[in-house]
Amino acid sequence: IVLTGTGSDTGYILKNREEMGWNIKVVGNNTVVAQAINTVKIAGAAAYKDVVAVNYKSVTYCQNDPVGGSEFGKLKDRLRAFDSANYARYAPLVVAYIYDSVYALKAGLEGAKKIDGPAFAAWMEANAGSLGGVLSSPLLASKTSHFLISSAALVMAENPHQLRSDGQMKRVGC
Repeated sequence: IVLTGTGSDTGYILKNREEMGWNIKVVGNNTVVAQAINTVKIAGAAAYKDVVAVNYKSVTYCQNDPVGGSEFGKLKDRLRAFDSANYARYAPLVVAYIYDSVYALKAGLEGAKKIDGPAFAAWMEANAGSLGGVLSSPLLASKTSHFLISSAALVMAENPHQLRSDGQMKRVGC
């Protein structure tokens, strides 16, 4: 089980695993797959053999899923149209994290009609399920959890260095 903070961290861990000849399977957090470019620079593409990690369902695909059809794919298209000259410098997954956070915050504050924490939390508990998102849709909140990301929004991904033409990675098990 690997929990890393950056793609470089993942790269060094996977490189060390290879150098030691330690042929174990690796299960990781979303950083393990979200920053594959940095990982591959350090460890090489072969280091992703027997590696899977959690990611959002909307940034993964199964073989029969249409190219560009997810909310993540649509966000990437809007981002490219907004700033095509600098698009290659963006990290669309990071943009999606921020995008969802800002829109959930906006909806909660407008819905609660005040900026205090208890009012915001109460509104989210009652209404989070009606909010869409790029990564996690619908959101989920309750009296006991304000995590907002439902387990249905998370899947395991593999081979993150081999992205489909729309930038999505293969979902495990399909």
